[in-house]
Amino acid sequence: EIQDAEDPAEPLFVDHFSLETTSSTVRFRNSSIRVYEQRCDQILLEDESPSSTDPTKTGHTVTVKRMPRGSMGLAFLRTLYTLVAMLVVSFMFIFCFALMLFLFLGGAPDGNPMYFIGAIFSVPIFTFGTANIMAMGIAFVYDTWDGHRLFQKLTSWSMVAVEWLCFMVFLGIPSATLSCTLVSGVDNWWEITALVWVVLVF
Repeated sequence: EIQDAEDPAEPLFVDHFSLETTSSTVRFRNSSIRVYEQRCDQILLEDESPSSTDPTKTGHTVTVKRMPRGSMGLAFLRTLYTLVAMLVVSFMFIFCFALMLFLFLGGAPDGNPMYFIGAIFSVPIFTFGTANIMAMGIAFVYDTWDGHRLFQKLTSWSMVAVEWLCFMVFLGIPSATLSCTLVSGVDNWWEITALVWVVLVF
């Protein structure tokens, strides 16, 4: 809640408790700008006070602007992170689907009919578990595109530190593993790199 004591006519801005972060104020000459952080952009409220050079302009003028956060490079990196997250979630879906198929295609031991009855009754449980895993996976993909906001809230790290950590997990360490295995002449270089990649993302 900020109001200029020298100018009682200045609009009073109050941050609501529903905002994720409080606003920040920047003052420049005869105007003040309040910045509200959003997921992928910023909302700017520019309050311009009456100017002495323009006598026809009376009262305060509040201009609302929208400014995108980041740059094309950051958007490109987050696109790569999101693709990797989607790849890992796809592996999870394939694993869950293969596990459900194994219930019926695995075969009953000694032709025991109780095996098939138990497999049928276990289908709802496996379906429910698969749905929960996919829901968490999709939420993970969205959070990856948004810049790991959940991780920022849990750790209170700065955005720069989180971006560097994401770069090392999603691209840096896997790329270094790929380079080391290729230089060493390992035959299963792709398997080692993929395993490291999946373990780091998980």
